[in-house]
Amino acid sequence: MINASKQDLGICFFSEQFVHDEIQNGELIPILTEWVGIPRPVYVMVRDRCYIPNRVKIFKQYIEQYIKDENVNYQI
Repeated sequence: MINASKQDLGICFFSEQFVHDEIQNGELIPILTEWVGIPRPVYVMVRDRCYIPNRVKIFKQYIEQYIKDENVNYQI
C-alpha cells in the first residue's frame, strides 16, 4: 500500500509512525489530517495460552503502555 501510494496510485491510511520517513522526505503528503479513524483492536497471538514466555508478556505490556501513553486510536 505504501509503495502504491508513493507511485501516485492512490491514498493509504497508516499510523504516522509507519510512514514518518516518507512524509519527512516528501514521498508522501498527509491529507485529511483532522480525520481520525475508528478504534481498532490489537491482538497478541501466542502458540500456547497456558505458557506465555516472559519476553512476550513484557512486549504485550510495552504495547499496552505505548498505546495509553501516545493516545493511539486502538482498543486494548
